[in-house]
Amino acid sequence: MRVAVVALSSYNVLSADAALTHVGGAEVQVVSLGRALSRKGHDVRFITYDYGQPESVQSDGIRAHKAFRPDAGLRVLRVVSPRWSGLWRTLSQIDAEVCIQVPADCWTGIAATWCRRARRPFVFLSMSDADVDRNLPLIDSRSDRLLYRLGLRLADAVIVQTVKQRQMLRLHFGLESVVIPPCLSTRAADVTRATHQRQPGHELLWVGRFSPEKRLEWFLNLAVACPDLVCHVIDNANQPTSYADALLDRIRTIPNVRHHGFVPHAEISRFYDRATLLVSTSRLEGFPTIFLEAWARGLPVVSTFDPDNLVQKHRIGAVAADVPGLVAAVRGLTSSPEAWLSMSANAMAYFARCHSADAGAEAFEGVLREVLAGHNGVNSR
Repeated sequence: MRVAVVALSSYNVLSADAALTHVGGAEVQVVSLGRALSRKGHDVRFITYDYGQPESVQSDGIRAHKAFRPDAGLRVLRVVSPRWSGLWRTLSQIDAEVCIQVPADCWTGIAATWCRRARRPFVFLSMSDADVDRNLPLIDSRSDRLLYRLGLRLADAVIVQTVKQRQMLRLHFGLESVVIPPCLSTRAADVTRATHQRQPGHELLWVGRFSPEKRLEWFLNLAVACPDLVCHVIDNANQPTSYADALLDRIRTIPNVRHHGFVPHAEISRFYDRATLLVSTSRLEGFPTIFLEAWARGLPVVSTFDPDNLVQKHRIGAVAADVPGLVAAVRGLTSSPEAWLSMSANAMAYFARCHSADAGAEAFEGVLREVLAGHNGVNSR
């Protein structure tokens, strides 16, 4: 199949360009999926923003086509041109048999309407619980919410990451979906050490954005409560906000916190490899890519968020509801080499069994063939 993937921010991951400082988990997952589909013989074309790169760029089995600059056009009018017209033009040039779009935003509706007009099947890939929440808390504009809802209604298939997301989509939108756990290639994860070579140490790792739903302040409170542990903070570059400024000011007052700022995705493996635990303090997620990257390396997770209760079910980390709970979980795992090594082994085995890129690509391939066959059947009648 020729597959078009509308993931406009994904060029940052595809190119590994350190100058492009937005690297989100959704982009990492969808690029890993695209490369796995390419290895299975499919012609995978990504549509991305124009950052000054050539019109078409080949990257490890994927061809990336630029559509328009993220800041192009006049405010209000740019929704129509160059954004709507630019995406439709690029989709027409690629002329794929099936289209996948991610993440949830106005592009869901814009891509879906092109597919309806061109009689191509459209598949939406959900990356967050927020995508299936009726309030759509991460989509600010009313018009963007309307376009996203339109895209959901027009989708030939919606793929979600967890059973919880499937239930939420059914409850809040009255739509059915297919659950496919997220995948990550072990090559992308760059696993460098086996479980038996690792030992529990005294370094914690937090990776995310300086945004309220990520609750970095909880990790800073954890660092204050555990002054003997080195606490590393890696964040994606954001627009300056008073919230981010307050966090940066506080970080400077905590001696055991090391703030590294933005780290290119290709270089982040060294932080996972030296850490004892990955700590997640987020209140809203889907299936975090950082969990996959940690588990692939045998790194247990201490988290306030547990997708489908997998962390507790498979004993691949610990779950806490508040900062004291985080402190207790961290202390328990850093003080018990036996418990840490057991969870580390569980994490690597669970990742290999449930989140390999090849298994994920096979499941996606089945959905794509099904919607394509259904579309061809409708068109033939």
